[in-house]
Amino acid sequence: MEKEKKLTYFFDDMNQILEVTDELVEKYAETIINVKFLQAQVKEALFKPIKPERAMENFVKAIKGEEEIDEGPVKSTKQIIEIYLNEKAPVKEIDTYLWMCGGFTNDYDDEWFEINAKENLNLVLDKASINRMLKQFMINRIS
Repeated sequence: MEKEKKLTYFFDDMNQILEVTDELVEKYAETIINVKFLQAQVKEALFKPIKPERAMENFVKAIKGEEEIDEGPVKSTKQIIEIYLNEKAPVKEIDTYLWMCGGFTNDYDDEWFEINAKENLNLVLDKASINRMLKQFMINRIS
């Protein structure tokens, strides 16, 4: 069995995934073992910490009913591509390419993906299978 390396990148929209996938297939199809396209709701904003010197001021505003109420963290749908590469793949080059195309990584573990991601798993055989898989992913997303 071949050793494999997994790269997982998040993108803001589907157009980025389309561009990235096309380029990856053109250059690295022979080194790709498998690809997963996923979607997940990701928190974009975080609650701002209250500075200790403003704690009393915020407390007084809360008592008077003048406090600023922040809504919770905003969530947005992120498009995720998970690529499994064989041992001959130029992993660093592919990693750099994904980052330069606007992708970002995160430290989510496999359990997070199982809970939060909608997954479309397919075996990659050639460029046609990747294009067919991506087309089906888009159709599912639209409907």
